[in-house]
Amino acid sequence: TSGKAELHLTYACDLACPNCNRLSVLKKQPHTPDMTVEDVREFFRQARALNWTPSILIIGGEPTAHPAFDEVVRLSREFVGRGLVQVWSNGYSEQAREALLRVKRDYDASVPADTHKPEGSRKLSIDDIYCSPADYGAPTYRHCWNHSAEICGISVDAAGYSPCAIGGMVDGFLGLGVRTKVLADLFDPEKVAE
Repeated sequence: TSGKAELHLTYACDLACPNCNRLSVLKKQPHTPDMTVEDVREFFRQARALNWTPSILIIGGEPTAHPAFDEVVRLSREFVGRGLVQVWSNGYSEQAREALLRVKRDYDASVPADTHKPEGSRKLSIDDIYCSPADYGAPTYRHCWNHSAEICGISVDAAGYSPCAIGGMVDGFLGLGVRTKVLADLFDPEKVAE
């Protein structure tokens, strides 16, 4: 794996960016419930059992809006030791900005520089996240699971684990039922390919 895990604490967000690759724009009908602290602890328990200590990316939706945000950052810091704990936030609300400063100070969490945006701004981007490689005329483009194994992290959310960073969102939105509650499944090439 890439050695990264993305904890999707919540898919809810205070913004409604139309290009959101976690579909947080669907505020009225979230596709996946929020993670609990127990969900986070269970992921760390299974990772330890596999002797795997990935860097942790805490993401959403808007992770600072989760009621146990600080606790999850603390648990993540304990889990990785000197490793990387990173928080990706839109930094839009005053509450979000205060939470980011607090966890950066108290738990040595990394907050990427582009997280902080001027109040009222929305950075929109176009990505190939919703397009097939064939749409780009690239039939030899490597499969997504290769991409996620090298660049992105695995998806961790309330419903389980996926080898693709946005796999949890896709599974939740489409109701495919392909996430697993057994982290070891993501280390089995046959199960991942399936």
